[in-house]
Amino acid sequence: MLSLDEPTRFIFSHSALREGWDNPNVFVICALKHSDNTVSRRQEVGRGLRLAVNQSGDRIDDLAIVHQVNVLTVIAGESYKVFVEALQKDISASLSSRPRVANEDYFTNKILRTEHGEVVVTKSMAKQITRYLIKNDYVDDKDRITDSYHLAAKQGALAPLPLELAPMAAAIHQAIATVFSNAQLPEVDNDGKTTISNALNDNFKKREFQELWGKINQKAIYTVKFEPEELIRKTILTLDLSLQVAPLQYLLVKGEQAEQATVEALQKGGAFRVKETTTETHAVSANSIVEYDLLDRVP
Repeated sequence: MLSLDEPTRFIFSHSALREGWDNPNVFVICALKHSDNTVSRRQEVGRGLRLAVNQSGDRIDDLAIVHQVNVLTVIAGESYKVFVEALQKDISASLSSRPRVANEDYFTNKILRTEHGEVVVTKSMAKQITRYLIKNDYVDDKDRITDSYHLAAKQGALAPLPLELAPMAAAIHQAIATVFSNAQLPEVDNDGKTTISNALNDNFKKREFQELWGKINQKAIYTVKFEPEELIRKTILTLDLSLQVAPLQYLLVKGEQAEQATVEALQKGGAFRVKETTTETHAVSANSIVEYDLLDRVP
């Protein structure tokens, strides 16, 4: 389906955004069913937020076009507004601002948890730590942690700290690691291409499996034939016996705005008061506006 020679341009899938379904090329989600399930909504939106792939299966992550290609459109009802607001509040409440510079101000008064107890970093100790980072080129001119520090930490080749700080080395390096750095972001090179999770093994070539595979790998086509007269007769009988059509009803809510509405009341939705709620019945027949004739469509 990724080939440009394939004439199909759009695929409409129903109830496909659940666990176990993996398709990165989801661009439009249309919510036809009202649901208050937050977990399901997050799963659905998460499917559409994956980076799309091109004809070769490569992820479209080129900075020049990534934001133009990877666009998700969600056609949703009013209930999604509450979901989005709650999701944004949840994200903002769970995120904290990570420090980005390793300078004296950052380390001063920081609590180091060592095997001998907690140690509060004094201004003198903070100056020693920053000098250590500068001396070994572990920070750049803007006091940001460099890639060389993370590489040395990964290889276990960090330069030794001054003698006064050596007993607290593990706690100090743990404090340094909390400073944000682009080098800490995960590598994305291996995720750029699709992977084959079910590669063929030696069992596939065995005679026993080939015999079994020859029996089960065939595609089957099922044909169903209806007798028109019998179908019509049974349909009419079933409709006459069990069809119950409830009258169309709608809820009519009347209200009025308070004479004096404060900003706080507007934000809480309390500026309007409900005065009357009634249920009305729509008595107009739908027969005159139905253009689809089911019986006429039956061959």
